[in-house]
Amino acid sequence: MDVEEAVILYNKIPLFQKEKNRLPDINASDVKEKRLAEAIIFLNNLKRERMANG
Repeated sequence: MDVEEAVILYNKIPLFQKEKNRLPDINASDVKEKRLAEAIIFLNNLKRERMANG
């Protein structure tokens, strides 16, 4: 996953959360839900790396 894809997916998370009343699950059987969860993890890791590197 790259940053561009992660941002596109991240923008879809509020709609998912509104419909399902929960965040996407990385262990979901639904491929789209799993990909949304992967985007959250990717962006959280990216944020952590950038904060660590200043």
